[in-house]
Amino acid sequence: MANFNLNSMTSYSHLLGSSTKIPMLISEYYDQWSDRMKDYLNGLNEELWSCISWNITLPTNLQPIGSSSSTTSVDNQSDRMKKLEKRCIRELRDALPLVLYNYVRICTHAKEIWNNLKEKFQGSEKTKINSVKQCLIELKDFKQKDGEMIESYYDRLNELIYKCNRYGITRSAMEFNLTFVMGLRKEWRSVSMMVKNQQSFDTSSLNDLYNKLKTHESEVKEMAEE
Repeated sequence: MANFNLNSMTSYSHLLGSSTKIPMLISEYYDQWSDRMKDYLNGLNEELWSCISWNITLPTNLQPIGSSSSTTSVDNQSDRMKKLEKRCIRELRDALPLVLYNYVRICTHAKEIWNNLKEKFQGSEKTKINSVKQCLIELKDFKQKDGEMIESYYDRLNELIYKCNRYGITRSAMEFNLTFVMGLRKEWRSVSMMVKNQQSFDTSSLNDLYNKLKTHESEVKEMAEE
């Protein structure tokens, strides 16, 4: 059984990627994949990401126009960027399962592949606006579900915070802390009030707050059962 779990973890690690293994794209985790893919390309060669961002730095030691050395430098730079472009395309294609490869098979530039995938999984600008609205609604109405353990509740909020960050929705740490505390079920009321009134609440991270509340989960459960 131990060997099975180890093999599964190794396989999943390969899908997520690392500093040495290309991260494979899993459709439902596109946002995480795009972050990891950027890190991976930069880890291989910082200029590979330039093929996608087009943030290309030209040589600073070019000679005046018209000189033979200037022409040679430009040609060398052009050849180097063409090689980087080909490598970046290859890396992006290798990160795609066959079912997704068909979406980008006709793309001729790395940036085109990247944008096609981004539009497919993040949608158009109109879709993004709707996603922002949905995030704001979820944040406003965020509540602990009946029978939901505080760990699951905490994980859901972290997932929502991640979405907010992706869509440029900024909130302070205290606002997220208040969202977390105020959304707890009524049996948590006395504990949440105690935690919220502590002086350390203003400077606590969400993780600190979760750990404090977690220690009271058993007593809250007993109160709910009574």
